Amino acid sequence: MRKLTLQHSDLSKVNRATVLNLIRMNNQISRADIVKKTKLAGPSVSRIVQDLINEGLVGEKGVGESIGGRKPILLTFRPDGRMVMGMDIRPHLIHGIICNLDGDVVCEGDYPIHARMSPQEVIDSIIEHAEALLRKSKTARRDLAGIGLSIPGLVDHQTFKVRFSPPTGWRNLSLQQPLSDHFGVPVMVDNTVEVMTLAEKYMGSEASQMTNNLVFLYFGAGVGAGVINNGLLFRGSRYSGMEVGHTTIDLHGPQCRCGNYGCLEAMTSERAFLGKVNVHLANLNIDPVQTIAEVAALIEERKVDLQPVFQEMSVYLGVGIANMINLFNPDVIVLGGWPSELGQYVMDQAKQVGLSRSLEGMSEGVELLASSIGERSVILGAASLIIQMFFTGELASIVRERV
Repeated sequence: MRKLTLQHSDLSKVNRATVLNLIRMNNQISRADIVKKTKLAGPSVSRIVQDLINEGLVGEKGVGESIGGRKPILLTFRPDGRMVMGMDIRPHLIHGIICNLDGDVVCEGDYPIHARMSPQEVIDSIIEHAEALLRKSKTARRDLAGIGLSIPGLVDHQTFKVRFSPPTGWRNLSLQQPLSDHFGVPVMVDNTVEVMTLAEKYMGSEASQMTNNLVFLYFGAGVGAGVINNGLLFRGSRYSGMEVGHTTIDLHGPQCRCGNYGCLEAMTSERAFLGKVNVHLANLNIDPVQTIAEVAALIEERKVDLQPVFQEMSVYLGVGIANMINLFNPDVIVLGGWPSELGQYVMDQAKQVGLSRSLEGMSEGVELLASSIGERSVILGAASLIIQMFFTGELASIVRERV
């Protein structure tokens, strides 16, 4: 059997990413401690650190305790050493941000578009808005690490074309190459739920940031999932492969918009939840609600008891959670969408069902959390497409050539 080895350039990227992430995860750390923790040679660590200092990604700040000899100089990560652009492409709006490598937003803005635009008009609009964000934030192109785009629909990860976006009707839309050619930076494109998963990994709770194995489940107009496996976003051979909303959990359940019956989406989407709430309210002679905010107001202001609805929905949510535990064995599962907004009423019950229905041992130590990011997860996730590549070393050589 042929032995597989890393090429020198690949190994350099891995070592660079290892050192940068170690500095980032520690508030302050010395070169000597980096050598001890990474097992890399001292001269290699010194060379990598000096490169990172020259590129503005690492700074020297203070001195540590001496254990004999000179006190060590402490290193700290500089998140403003590069800026990242994230753009959420919606049918009628482009929402854009510029943030640093920690996800701290320094500039944002909206740009109106319409779904009937031609592909070239869409590209021109994105470029115009991106230029405006750079001007508004006073970000030089040399400091821009890249641009991440989120779009609802199927994205081909071999060609980075938007194969089909149901809300807009756009087909075979190529966004990556025209934007990369115009701005001279890496451009990444992915669908909405995938980027929300990255946002949870890089900007969510401490538990989400610390694990390399995370599942994100989103319950909105549709139901989708994203998986971080061994630190990287899990993908199928071409598309994401995470159409968990169209897995069957009840053969005799209601018809889903996909045409099948009893899909997880048909049972747990925001529409399904509001439908069950309104049936319950009708029995109490209370007017129907249209939004999750109205549901929360009914509970808090009018003291309406919706516990029977929450109990039923928690079972369906728990089955979906159990399936993801059995499939991917994650450390953390994060729920977004309506369960995160009404977490106090469903999370405990859903967790109980999910853990009890998953295989013994598979669920041990799994944390179930409500998303702490909320609606900003899409735009922060778009930026995280670039941030993830930066911290895995995939962008290092590209960015260094431009510095």
